[in-house]
Amino acid sequence: MWTIDIDAKVHEVYGQKKVYLRSDSACYNKEVVEICEKEGWAFSITADQACPLMNMIETLPENAWQRDDEDDTVEYAEVMYQPVGWPKEYRYVIKRKREKNQDRPAFVL
Repeated sequence: MWTIDIDAKVHEVYGQKKVYLRSDSACYNKEVVEICEKEGWAFSITADQACPLMNMIETLPENAWQRDDEDDTVEYAEVMYQPVGWPKEYRYVIKRKREKNQDRPAFVL
């Protein structure tokens, strides 16, 4: 549960400047996303690897993946997904990296 008044703290520190929130999965929750949207902040938050989302990712066709221009072991894809209990779906960008001698790629959301 969030006990800090994020709105007040950001305005206190940043005033009226544009805010971009980037976080690991510690901030991946509906309340943080709602604050970002209410305030008009851009945000990028690493998602929890929930089963429904991972199932969606694992069934993506190969043509959904775009190879990274600088590292041919890295590919990106995106899906629209609505977490349980959230009011709408969001865009999720997925990164997968294939390591040598690895049967399955590692995913980062």
